[in-house]
Amino acid sequence: MELNKAAGDIVTAATSTSTQQIAPASHRFSRAYEDFVETGLEAASAAAATGDSAVQSEVVSGLRGVSTVASRLLVATKALLVDPNASDARNQLTAAARCRSECSQNIISESTRVHLFASVDC
Repeated sequence: MELNKAAGDIVTAATSTSTQQIAPASHRFSRAYEDFVETGLEAASAAAATGDSAVQSEVVSGLRGVSTVASRLLVATKALLVDPNASDARNQLTAAARCRSECSQNIISESTRVHLFASVDC
């Protein structure tokens, strides 16, 4: 998945000795995040079209969770750039990336379920 790879790229860039790769990695993450949200909104719309409000709510809730964690990931990245010697900055960044990965996997599961329902109804 592109979003997971982009988050991993941020963590990899942040843990290297040079900070020059963090900005391009953050930009790739932003693009992947936009694509992910767009796909999630399409899945929520498909759930609404099938009348499955429970799945729609789960997808929207999952998108909110990923948004929160994506924000934490970028804030942790910024904190690391501001103070590369901060003792917990790298740990916070890694934890945010791991949590974002778990949240996005839940949305993928729900989105897959929505698309299966939509294809059955057609």
